[in-house]
Amino acid sequence: MNGMTVLAIDTTGPDGGVAVCRDGVAVSLVRNTRPANIYSVSLFEMVEHALIEASIGFGDVNLFAAANGPGSFTGIRVGLAAVQGWSKAFGRPARGVSVLEAMVETAQPRTNLAIALLDARRGEFFLNIFRRAQSVDLSLGLYQPAQDGWALEPHAIRDLAEKMSPTEIASLTWVVRESDLAAASLRKTLSLPGQWRTIREPLMVAIARIGQRALTQEPDLNQPLDALYIRASDAELHWRG
Repeated sequence: MNGMTVLAIDTTGPDGGVAVCRDGVAVSLVRNTRPANIYSVSLFEMVEHALIEASIGFGDVNLFAAANGPGSFTGIRVGLAAVQGWSKAFGRPARGVSVLEAMVETAQPRTNLAIALLDARRGEFFLNIFRRAQSVDLSLGLYQPAQDGWALEPHAIRDLAEKMSPTEIASLTWVVRESDLAAASLRKTLSLPGQWRTIREPLMVAIARIGQRALTQEPDLNQPLDALYIRASDAELHWRG
């Protein structure tokens, strides 16, 4: 198989799965159809199916890419541990990819500003702001994140929108996942301005593309894989309390 072959996984929530991609195009794709709390078992079954469907083995993979959050703490850990293990076993690089960035990559909005929005539970929402890159170097991606992201309550999201200028509002797209009814409902409950883009596709192809770009920019094989939790876990919050 010619080109860059990426094994991309998303274990951050129930809408995850596995894809084998070649230069950003899916060769095989296996969606998760089982509970998200058993990724420690189902992930490896999905990977096996994806590799068989693509007619390749682990040794043919050039890059392992995993969603590193935000999302389920357990799911994030399972995904990162898996790609770290494969990276060491087969001598291939691994990269972590933000779910919020993958959402924008999947949506492909045409505005200058995009905000990815994801239900974080406990009355909060994960979000990040992405600005269309001014550079013509598409190897860096069309959109650049403001930072890692935030976990905000609805009133804070409304305040964020109210502080935007009319020019920003006119070129703003909110990106949500079709299955995320809580995030989608904010459009009406908060009267949030701007365009809205609902994505139905799984994120693994976008994860592969972003991971491949990251590898081009930083080809170090031993680059650390960090989880992007954004918010402390319930266990950590209780312990601090």
